[in-house]
Amino acid sequence: LNQAMTDDNLKVIDPALGLGGPIAPSKIKKVGLGFIIGLFFPIIVLIIRLLLDTKVRNRDDIVRALSVPYLGEIPLSKNKEIYSDTVLVSAHGRDSLTEAFRILRTNINFMSVDNIPPQVISFTSAATSAGKTFNVINLVATLSYLEKSIVVVDLDLRKGTFTKRSKVKYDKGVSHFLSNKNVTIDEVIYKSSYSDKIDIVPIGMIAPNPVELLLSTRLDELINQLRGKYDYVIIDSVPLGIIADAYIIDRVTDLTIFVIRAGKLDKRQLPEIEEVHKNKKVKNMAVILNGLTKSANGYGYGYGYGYTYGYGDDIKENFFTKIKSFFKK
Repeated sequence: LNQAMTDDNLKVIDPALGLGGPIAPSKIKKVGLGFIIGLFFPIIVLIIRLLLDTKVRNRDDIVRALSVPYLGEIPLSKNKEIYSDTVLVSAHGRDSLTEAFRILRTNINFMSVDNIPPQVISFTSAATSAGKTFNVINLVATLSYLEKSIVVVDLDLRKGTFTKRSKVKYDKGVSHFLSNKNVTIDEVIYKSSYSDKIDIVPIGMIAPNPVELLLSTRLDELINQLRGKYDYVIIDSVPLGIIADAYIIDRVTDLTIFVIRAGKLDKRQLPEIEEVHKNKKVKNMAVILNGLTKSANGYGYGYGYGYTYGYGDDIKENFFTKIKSFFKK
């Protein structure tokens, strides 16, 4: 081959050309593609997450589904170490938690029946860990700042959560009064450490037959006597959806406050609460939203709205309202 090749057989058809730099990958295209993926992929994921979220997060979730009177929102406490058993409100405080309980205190008076404000108020929920006892402790403290006399009755005869958290030392309690006619009301009333305006009727001993005790006329006698001695009687009751105790206790109460914990209660349980209200299984019922975070509500915990009724027909729930709510968050 070397012998057959001569210089005349070699010819340059096209000279080599170059731009002086790489032609691939294109920096502009890669950066643009990365920007598009980085922007839209998280948005799509968050929208899907929002649409699949079934937990109650804010006020709108409640008023869309319930016609139950809505009394207010309680913000999440930042101090989780003392969250459960300590009074976090103050007489002259301007923090969001104190303001929330002032609004709740005011709105309770709007739940009057025949122009008579509620005197006996019961707290219940759909399940445990909703914050019933926390709300009881801070509401009674808020009421005491008005120089009102208050007694807290622990009618959770199965667990006695309020009695444990109040750390009251006692010999006899509710179960003793209900089961023994010889026990007087003065024997089961104790001073609390929260305020000299607040007394406590503790649980007593854990009763093996709480339903029978609550059905007895002694419960009516207890509450009637407390009505005559105090401005407010606050009852820490049991969860409404678990056992029948709360329905039994309803006969001696003027107002039942249903505590909904933000981020805990499933929206699919709201129709059950609506059914309880519409069928008047609880005669005078209202709801509050507990544990609300700032990110869950664009209106600053809803202060200034006061007492409102929420009707599901007033707000149409569709894809665009969810998208709007998402961008608010």
